Amino acid sequence: MKQVFKLKGKLFQYPRPSIWTRGGWFFIDTGKKLTQEIKKEAEMEPDQFKYLMAKFKLGKTTWKGKLHPRSAKGNFWIVVSGEIRKKEDIDHGDTVKVEFTLT
Repeated sequence: MKQVFKLKGKLFQYPRPSIWTRGGWFFIDTGKKLTQEIKKEAEMEPDQFKYLMAKFKLGKTTWKGKLHPRSAKGNFWIVVSGEIRKKEDIDHGDTVKVEFTLT
């Protein structure tokens, strides 16, 4: 049985809207400790850089997507689309709970 990862974090927009941009993507950061657990489950080296496929659940919404690495030694980011944010009525700065498994 695959490990279920649980994450509670703040939804953030990157890059933030400015006079030069209309806005960016929305993410949740996995944090250092959870990132280490994810890499162990995926049998990755600590400094390995790769995208990982996963199945996510936020509230009542589920979707398949990727864990996006920020850098070889950095955390993963989970992309939260506009469709999901609308369904779950969440926005930048909201604290959310996400569960996911690697696929």
